[in-house]
Amino acid sequence: VGWQQPEARGYDFTNSWDEFAAEVEVDRPAIELLHQVLERPKLDFQLDYKQGDKLRLPHLAPMKISAIKLQDAVIMALHKGDVGAAATNILTLLALVHKNAAEGLLISHMVRMAMMDLAFAPTWEFLQATNVTDAELAEVQNGWWQLNFLSDAENSFKVERAWMLPEIQRSRASHEGFMSFHYPMGFPGSSGSSSSSG
Repeated sequence: VGWQQPEARGYDFTNSWDEFAAEVEVDRPAIELLHQVLERPKLDFQLDYKQGDKLRLPHLAPMKISAIKLQDAVIMALHKGDVGAAATNILTLLALVHKNAAEGLLISHMVRMAMMDLAFAPTWEFLQATNVTDAELAEVQNGWWQLNFLSDAENSFKVERAWMLPEIQRSRASHEGFMSFHYPMGFPGSSGSSSSSG
């Protein structure tokens, strides 16, 4: 159980608990802001899907970084014996995953799955605490039950299909359209020219 160890350890670090606490404290304002997601029905980053493959997704990396910060905050809270704060941080992490389910992109879906994966270890650590209440256990269980990746993926597949139709039409219409879609960096082994010989 990580929070019971004499040092704070991750796959890429070993710190004293004081050092780890100082790092988590720096992130406390951001974590408190993230808790507001619990009060919102859903997340909507106002993506303009009409941009197709030119659509930028600057929110995905910060979403995953937020999950890592929440993961750390859970472990620190458990080390301090504050299971209420640990539960809130787990619920916030799961809410970030659940409330962004309508975002219709496969990459968004994959980032959500990575964030869910980041919630596994702190949830297990939370379950090792002896002072967790039944109400807190029920809340965390409900947070996990709300996730439904099979259902959520359906919307992603619909959007990706809609995006692909114009690309397929361009590929069928001309050799240049085919090459630009399938080999945007140029055909392997070619000199960069789209013309063919023989």
